[in-house]
Amino acid sequence: MKGLYAWVGYSQQAIAYDVEIRSAGTSKWSFSHLFIYAWSGIISFSAVPLRVWSVIGACIAILALSYAIWIGITTVLHGRDIPGYATLAVAIFFLGGLQLLSIGVLGEYIAHIFRETKRRPQFVVEQTIGFESDR
Repeated sequence: MKGLYAWVGYSQQAIAYDVEIRSAGTSKWSFSHLFIYAWSGIISFSAVPLRVWSVIGACIAILALSYAIWIGITTVLHGRDIPGYATLAVAIFFLGGLQLLSIGVLGEYIAHIFRETKRRPQFVVEQTIGFESDR
């Protein structure tokens, strides 16, 4: 609900109050339920988790290319230690990074499609001036 309140954009005011101790019973919300509720709020109003995977994938791919360059330089200068290991490691890391990056990009597209299918208006009109009501 907090995401919906913030999305609508109305002015908000905090009201301070003292929380009293529960008079009877215990809360039915466990930590796992609260975590699932929070995660649902994060993914419902944000594409940040998808962007995080895109960034992680790009970083892994860049590190794999850096590792390939470093392996190439050390191989030229000092010779090979284990034949085929460097090529295999670089290929696995680079392709894994590209896969994560691709998943993040696809996720961004899906997030935009999801936002459009919610049919939420792009803005909320607070007040109209100079228009007669049709009622």
